[in-house]
Amino acid sequence: MRHFVGLVVQIPAFHKIFIKTLPDNKLRVPTTLIAIACTVKYGERTRALHLASVENLKKSFVKSLRLHLKSNITRPQGASTQSNTGASNNGQDTPGKRLEMAFHYFQIFKGLVVDMMLEYSQLLESRNSFLNNDARETFEILKMELKLLYEVFFTKVLAAYSSWGVLIRSLAYYNVLVALIMFFLINKAGIHRVDVGITYSLLAGVIALDSAREMMLIM
Repeated sequence: MRHFVGLVVQIPAFHKIFIKTLPDNKLRVPTTLIAIACTVKYGERTRALHLASVENLKKSFVKSLRLHLKSNITRPQGASTQSNTGASNNGQDTPGKRLEMAFHYFQIFKGLVVDMMLEYSQLLESRNSFLNNDARETFEILKMELKLLYEVFFTKVLAAYSSWGVLIRSLAYYNVLVALIMFFLINKAGIHRVDVGITYSLLAGVIALDSAREMMLIM
């Protein structure tokens, strides 16, 4: 809520200052592009914090649990209710298999952080699976689970991985890129050289950070 209030207050303040510079502001178009990018990024941060709140996490966990129970109920009679992902690796210890198992158990145990109870079948499945693995592999899987929990609570992963998140991130990135190109092409007579250098540094820094973040997200 604090970030949302900050967003609501700062947008009108920017508009008031920006309007006073018109019509003589020859940087009005790139400035508008940067303002849109900043608003999108501020909004993404606010949305990420909202999605990572305990109340919203609990709602999403309950929803996923209901889907899990529904899939078990509709499973054909006689079919195993134990996920193949939760089974032991049977000697096939690979990073991809570990990550698959870690994500499977993350989906099960994430409810514990919001005071939800687990089914006995889920506890039994995880117990049998970990007993069939060696200690090193088990701790690697647990480390991956903790990383996934950390990302949910302390990063923008919930907002970034959605279709809407990808769209607004792309919008912000290309706005900054176009603003940098326009600033390069605009006649900068009358603008102090130090201000020009600082502007180039800030725009290039934003593009470099966003590019690195997107590569990390893809990886």
